[in-house]
Amino acid sequence: MQMNLVPPQANDAPRPSHAFGLFILIALALVISAFALPVAPEKWTLLLLSPLTILLPTFALAWPHGLRGSLGWKPLPLSLLPTLTAVAASAALLMIPATDVASMFIDIPEETLKALQEMTVFSDWPGAVLILAALALLPGVCEELAFRGFIQGILVRHSGISGGILVTSVLFALVHFMPWFLPFYALLGIVFGLAARWSGSVAGSIVVHVIYNALVIGCNNIGVHSGWIVTGEPVLSLPAAAAGTAGGTVLLAWSLARLRAQSVDNR
Repeated sequence: MQMNLVPPQANDAPRPSHAFGLFILIALALVISAFALPVAPEKWTLLLLSPLTILLPTFALAWPHGLRGSLGWKPLPLSLLPTLTAVAASAALLMIPATDVASMFIDIPEETLKALQEMTVFSDWPGAVLILAALALLPGVCEELAFRGFIQGILVRHSGISGGILVTSVLFALVHFMPWFLPFYALLGIVFGLAARWSGSVAGSIVVHVIYNALVIGCNNIGVHSGWIVTGEPVLSLPAAAAGTAGGTVLLAWSLARLRAQSVDNR
């Protein structure tokens, strides 16, 4: 009689520690987003601490199971970088006019729009480096490791690819605590989730997220310093914003399709 020496396969369902950790991680992010912003004595304190508050519990939860595996980190093929850059650029081309359309029909407080625009404006190179580090690089790395690396990885194993990406995207939108822009953050979350999935690594979504943030910041500064953007007011007319949204949608669909095709080629 031959004995079976092959060990049983591990269960892919989230472990209890992971489930509890997800709750703590999301609760911390919501608390920081909801309560720290109005009382922060200095905006840089919040900008620097919020991503780290999301990332540090993620590392603590992932560490016992291996950081690289738990966070979905794998080497990123350099051949994907042009396509990932195109995904980020087309997402920016879609989101900038789309949020402008939303501001025309949704009652968004003028103070909120003004604060969002002024937060990213810089007047010199040291200011540019600080803002890009605090608002493009740091959130892009920390949020992607937490959401697309850790949370999406668990949810995909538990509820499938589509369900995992969708639920992660909704959570990503909620922790930004801006109800006026929830659909836009959720859509961005789906884009980042697909980038991570089709590039085979959370590094892919980090690249897309960082470049997207940097492009939005850069466009905002060009508009403000040229006088084209008046803080607190819509940037484009409705026809121009609608055309930009349609064009960005087509380009985003094309670039994502290209990324998916490359992911098949690189298997």
